[in-house]
Amino acid sequence: MKKHIQPLPDHRKPTITAYITGFVLSLTLSGAAFALVWAYHISDNELMSRGLLLAILTLFAIAQIVVQATYFLHMSAERRARMTLVSAAFTLVVIFAIIVGSMWIMYNLDYNMIPEDPTQYIQNEENIHVTSQ
Repeated sequence: MKKHIQPLPDHRKPTITAYITGFVLSLTLSGAAFALVWAYHISDNELMSRGLLLAILTLFAIAQIVVQATYFLHMSAERRARMTLVSAAFTLVVIFAIIVGSMWIMYNLDYNMIPEDPTQYIQNEENIHVTSQ
């Protein structure tokens, strides 16, 4: 008796409407971010604080990621689409670990480098003041 393996159902049902909606949302988010930075620049940095600008741009970037993942990568929280979502989350965790690990290594390499004049460096770091008599 042969056993047939049934393929998983294709949960991705792209429609032209979904693609157009995603495209319009992506253009709107990109245009809004560009307009915000342009207005900030034109106002000689007086429109808002730099920190607020960065926070708003970060929100636009997160919204852009959600739009891209939803409309173009067809990720969702549906039971059938969960494996795609899990693989994307795992990819993000690996990328985050690589970036943070690289930054940690570079910081430690910079910290452990021997300066050109070690004696002067140690005296400055340890607040040792040498007076010549």
